[in-house]
Amino acid sequence: LTQKEFRRTLVRMWAVLGLFHRKVEKRGIPRYRLEVPLTVSTPDGQSHHGVSRDLSEGGMGAILRAELPVGQEVYLQYQLPDGSPPKRIPAVVQWHKGSRYGFKFVER
Repeated sequence: LTQKEFRRTLVRMWAVLGLFHRKVEKRGIPRYRLEVPLTVSTPDGQSHHGVSRDLSEGGMGAILRAELPVGQEVYLQYQLPDGSPPKRIPAVVQWHKGSRYGFKFVER
């Protein structure tokens, strides 16, 4: 499985298990509400704490009190409420407005 196929399978599994509530999506890619503590780490070693808002197979929305520029490479670390091990996913800042951020998952 590629990393993208793995994420897609994982998101679908979480939805089936009822860990997420599906949101109606204009883009055609379903997003699932996921509100868990989130740590965003930058390549220079800075860590910023926030909370996730939603998750899709392509990225994550979050609330974060930090100033990260669009295009910044980061790692997103979070733990699901099911007690599974913490996840550490490479991503890039896709957009932000105030404290709201959109992160796109990337392959590294």
